[in-house]
Amino acid sequence: MSLFFKQLLKGIAIKKMISIVLILVLIFSGFYYIIDPFRFLKFNIYEIAATSIPLIVYSFVFFIQRVNKSEKTNLYINSGFFLYLLCSTLLFTTGNIEASIKRFIWYSNVTLYLLYQILIFIEWYKHFRKNKVVV
Repeated sequence: MSLFFKQLLKGIAIKKMISIVLILVLIFSGFYYIIDPFRFLKFNIYEIAATSIPLIVYSFVFFIQRVNKSEKTNLYINSGFFLYLLCSTLLFTTGNIEASIKRFIWYSNVTLYLLYQILIFIEWYKHFRKNKVVV
């Protein structure tokens, strides 16, 4: 996803920042699992935060760059991605909480994932669907 946002976002500084963050996250994750490979099999809040927070920031920067532009492609996909990733990151970083709250958060996550899929469909329908020419 970092490479996707690197392609979409404008500005040399932003593209360099994405590359640096991507490399740092990969190195961090690699060393994290080299030091203790059994962490790969456990619920890992640090990895969730390290991989999701940069993507949320990139998505927010995309919104800022597109807010006053006439080009609106990928806006629906990014909207759904931002909502879903933000909420699922909050869900997974909460870890062990009370069961009734956790159930509410899971249902919210499922609903937001459905909304994300609907927004992807709307984006495809408005911007990428081939219109049939009637003769």
